[in-house]
Amino acid sequence: STGKIRLTLWGEKTSFLDEVDFDETIEVLHAYSRENAFNQQVELNLGNRGIIQRSEKEIEYREKFTDIADIVPGESYSVQGKVSEIGELREFEREDGTENVVASLQLEDETGSIRLTLWGEQAYIIEDLDIDSEIQIIDAYAKYGLNEEIELSIGNKSRVIML
Repeated sequence: STGKIRLTLWGEKTSFLDEVDFDETIEVLHAYSRENAFNQQVELNLGNRGIIQRSEKEIEYREKFTDIADIVPGESYSVQGKVSEIGELREFEREDGTENVVASLQLEDETGSIRLTLWGEQAYIIEDLDIDSEIQIIDAYAKYGLNEEIELSIGNKSRVIML
């Protein structure tokens, strides 16, 4: 494989997500590409004329992990390291009145340390972590956080893997 790309499913196509597991190989036909307005990266969109199905093809894909020292704001990254601090789980009310949760932790590798902010369901992962737990974070978004320090935001498009 040469890489990965974000795929957005529209309409009835979204029900396919209930039928497939993470890391399962799929085939996508008749999708169209467009630039994501948020991050200016090319992504695929699959509408009612497209086809998505499981595939028997064996695809070998290895996630590319970035050293913490190389992270810059405005990009998505996958990182791995050891947990060095674990914050509290906090509940809060959004402006629209709905409830949400957030938690933070500090991750370090041999090149540095970075704050991770976990949103929604991802925040509950801290309950299963200890100091020195080794984890991988897939597709976290880097931005400036508190004190204008770079942090990684982990939301519903990210994945946390405990090693």
